[in-house]
Amino acid sequence: MTDSHIVSSFDRDLADLNQLVARLGGLAEQQFAAAIDALENRDASSIDAIVAGDSELDQLEQDLNDRAIEVIATRAPMATDLRSILSAVKIASVLERVGDYAKNIAKRSHVIINEETNRSDTISLARIADIVQGMLRQALDAYATGNAEQAMEVWER
Repeated sequence: MTDSHIVSSFDRDLADLNQLVARLGGLAEQQFAAAIDALENRDASSIDAIVAGDSELDQLEQDLNDRAIEVIATRAPMATDLRSILSAVKIASVLERVGDYAKNIAKRSHVIINEETNRSDTISLARIADIVQGMLRQALDAYATGNAEQAMEVWER
């Protein structure tokens, strides 16, 4: 957001939302990476922490939604500002879902670790996970910098 508002507290409100999206994105990235790492390394001991970490993502998404509602109610944003707020809410929902996927990967890892017959099955999964992590990082960077061209690159991939 390069435009500044007459009321500087409104700029702070928008920055707070962006900061919450960044925290949520970072945590979602960490959870996903940890779940894939637990599967690759057959580390059953870390799975419970990954599953428990999902509640923090859920809470961050709820905090962001509450903050967005508060900003909409108190500031009555229009045009670009309203789209920015609604984008933050939608992005938060997707990032929370990434956390859910990480939790599900971790839970399924228990079964894979305990009943594994062929470890080579997960090698291609690791390659796919690397691509996903790169795309997630690039999408978050595009959001943080407001780079629509970079966001379109991720979408096209």
